[in-house]
Amino acid sequence: MTASTSTTGGSAPRTSALDLVVIALLMLVALTTLDSVYAGRGYLLAGAVGLAIGMGVAWLANRRHWTALTAVAAGLVLLILGAGPLALPETLIAHTVPTWSTLTGIWDGAVGGWRGLLTTVPPVVDDGPLLLVPYVSAFLAGLSAVLLAGRRRMLGAPLLPALLLLATGLLLGTSEPVSILLNGTVFAALALILVTVRQRRATGSRLVGVDQAKRIARSTTIVAIAAALAWAASLSPVVASADDRFVLREHVELPFDPNIYPSPLSGFRRYEVTQKKDVLFSVTGLPADARLRLAVMDTFDGVVWAVAPVGGRNAASGVFERVGARIPVKEEGARATVQVTIRDLGSVWVPTVGSATSVTFPGQRGRELTEAFRYNRVTATGVLSDHTKLREGDTIVLEAVIPPAKDWLSHGKSLAGQPVQQLSQASPLGAMDRVDAVVAERTTGMTGAAEVIDSLYKFLQAGDFSDGTGLAGSGLSVFPGHSAGRIKEFLSPARPVGDPEQYAAAYALMLRELHLPTRVVLGVRPKERNGATDVTGAMVTAWVEVLFDGAGWVAIDPTPEVRNKPRPPDPPAEQKGTAQLVQPPIAPELPPAQQPPPSSGDRPPPPPPPGCTWCATVLAILTYVGPPLLLVALVCALVIGVKTVRRRRRRSYDTPRMRVAGGWLELLDRLRDHRVPVPYGQTRRETVSALYRLSDAELAAAHKVAVRNLAHRADRTVFGPPEFEQADQDTQFWSDVEEAIHVLGQGLPFWRRLRALLNPVSLLPATTFGSGGKRR
Repeated sequence: MTASTSTTGGSAPRTSALDLVVIALLMLVALTTLDSVYAGRGYLLAGAVGLAIGMGVAWLANRRHWTALTAVAAGLVLLILGAGPLALPETLIAHTVPTWSTLTGIWDGAVGGWRGLLTTVPPVVDDGPLLLVPYVSAFLAGLSAVLLAGRRRMLGAPLLPALLLLATGLLLGTSEPVSILLNGTVFAALALILVTVRQRRATGSRLVGVDQAKRIARSTTIVAIAAALAWAASLSPVVASADDRFVLREHVELPFDPNIYPSPLSGFRRYEVTQKKDVLFSVTGLPADARLRLAVMDTFDGVVWAVAPVGGRNAASGVFERVGARIPVKEEGARATVQVTIRDLGSVWVPTVGSATSVTFPGQRGRELTEAFRYNRVTATGVLSDHTKLREGDTIVLEAVIPPAKDWLSHGKSLAGQPVQQLSQASPLGAMDRVDAVVAERTTGMTGAAEVIDSLYKFLQAGDFSDGTGLAGSGLSVFPGHSAGRIKEFLSPARPVGDPEQYAAAYALMLRELHLPTRVVLGVRPKERNGATDVTGAMVTAWVEVLFDGAGWVAIDPTPEVRNKPRPPDPPAEQKGTAQLVQPPIAPELPPAQQPPPSSGDRPPPPPPPGCTWCATVLAILTYVGPPLLLVALVCALVIGVKTVRRRRRRSYDTPRMRVAGGWLELLDRLRDHRVPVPYGQTRRETVSALYRLSDAELAAAHKVAVRNLAHRADRTVFGPPEFEQADQDTQFWSDVEEAIHVLGQGLPFWRRLRALLNPVSLLPATTFGSGGKRR
């Protein structure tokens, strides 16, 4: 036999333990869509904590009949307390108390964390502010799902937040699905179980007897069939194809533009002359024949060589991204671990080698440098954003794949007859007439790429080297720079004179005029290998790389040997004639008002008065105490301001009757601020009766009488005929209301009057309270 009972009623839907378990499992399954984004499972822990906070607050709100606004406010407090130890431990006091930095960090992570997640090459390190994305997302999803489950009868209501969380994870993820079985089949099965449980509870049906096992088996079979269909659909080519998946990170605009920094090549003379003997950084673990890169430039704007502008047609060299714990690399070669210790480099450009698979910054500034580091996977170079510079003591650890070394001296002959690879690059700007003339003169009749490259290479190798120093009395001037005008001047003599800045810039321009794929590299070729190497400014150089089909980028060093010193020009012919005597200029006489004061001798100026001795202590205290106090003051000011605006609005209603009714409402709200349990939604007579049932400890007898008299006057005014209205009855009523409020606070200690002033209970919606007026 089958017995069935139905208990359909009008009460709010219950949320059982089974509902909570299924909702939690749904959310955790949805969170696993981020598994390909993070390097570890820390994101899942962060999401689970946020989910527990959200679901716990929502469950309590359903039990206590809180409004959704109250539940969100309570949840945000717990969310802030949990975010500090989880993602921002360095901002806490004693690893517990949040500071202003914690609040701003949570705001930045909740609002802008998705942007950082999308602009970071996965997998992302699973610690730090980026954990706030799954933490906050799971909190919001869990809170809304349980609230909907307990307050809405629609069967699929709690599924909506889970579906949104699943879609968010898919959009923030990568083009490769994490698990079709988990994100498709398991999610669909759990969703059907949740809907089935809620449907049975909504109809109030309860099975007894022989058919109970059959009905359970039938439900299980339906869930299994639906899950299998979902799995089969997810395995279709449309869903399974990585090329057809839409993910936001492939369409997001990268926010960082390295062109805000000066061209790295334009500062070459600083390394060459000013920091010639200074140790810029130390390197350990560098393989043989490996070159260190500081910057790679492939765009010439007529003034400098620079990286390509972000957003242009040829922006590959200008796309610098956040990187996670691992960087995908397609090149093959020997693997090496290279450590760079910064000394006097002081640059935003980070030394790199090969194709990095991991870049870490151990040390005190590790988190700051990790947040600022951006990496270009096309040129294998790194830079720091937000004008952050490397300082002495900073350490960089590079896990890299070092491809076999390819340079022109060792591989030039083997590249004869081999074509270059087609690559779209921007045409150089500026006057290139002298460059065209040299190219035409040196490459006429040549057809192969290797042939013209070698011809121009030998032309520059026959030039002279000079860094602009040691030329006093020689009549020569070698200026820094590599603009179009400077390159024209550099190529005008029969033998060019310059340093690697001019040679590399001119060589790249000549090859670019022949439509060869070229780029300029600023870097270092250390002399010592596999041991500790101190890199000085004199070791920094610049070279050109050409992209050959099948061989990759081949390095070419066009700068001649340092021993190729320039020859001084021939002295000018002696001119005969009488030399003219040049008179010295007459110094102008300043008016008395502009003349400097007479010297007071060699006496030193008096010492400055001693500064504030306690200011530093006060500032240190305010740094930690000030932000929380400021936040409390802002909340208090907000409560007082809203109450003041409400009171003025009630006093300025259109008619006297409405103003009297507003005065009555003001009186009731002020009673509630003093924690008097005033009921909602009742007439004035019913309200007075309810207040008279209170004890004298809750409301004194004199106050009850005053409230009763005001209630009777308000009823006579609101419901009386218009001919009995008096011109100033609303003003007199408000005056009596304010007198009653003043008497209500008399005799109370200051802290109780302050508590009533700051009590926000009267600002909450009426649904926050039960029918009796007491908070449930």
